[in-house]
Amino acid sequence: MNVRDFDSLGSSMDIREFDSTTVAKTPSYFPTVEEFLHAAKYMPTLCVDFVIMSCKDDRVYLGDRGIPPCIGWSFIGGRRYAYETLAISVRRILQNEMGLLHANYLCRFISCSEVQWDSRHDVVWTYVMYMPQDDIENTILSIPEYRNPKLVAYEPTMEFHPYHAAVLKQLLV
Repeated sequence: MNVRDFDSLGSSMDIREFDSTTVAKTPSYFPTVEEFLHAAKYMPTLCVDFVIMSCKDDRVYLGDRGIPPCIGWSFIGGRRYAYETLAISVRRILQNEMGLLHANYLCRFISCSEVQWDSRHDVVWTYVMYMPQDDIENTILSIPEYRNPKLVAYEPTMEFHPYHAAVLKQLLV
């Protein structure tokens, strides 16, 4: 599958198709920031992560996150908002985190994990995204989300959250 194939996954419901049986009938229903943060304390947040892998040599590349919930070496990703289809959240995350507007990279689903961070509880869909080496080297990660604007190749000495370590162990066997 490639990034464009996310359109065919999950719900095909367009945001304009919501009716009275759905959570978000109109934009005025969306919670305030305070309501969202309060609810996030008690409910898992749905997230999508991408393990960036080089097409050239199968090396894994990571970002050095500068903000919670996962400060340090991390996959590229973010939360999926309630009104988003999987395709919409993938596009938004790749654009916001990596500046990719029209990505068409090969992706492979590898896991769905429940992750308990210090500050919140997530359910994370994790994909490997295969990128040409030149694209990896030219990618600029968003700041201040990431402390270093460049993707960095995985090294065994890097320290990770147990979720990242488990996914990498599965991939790098």
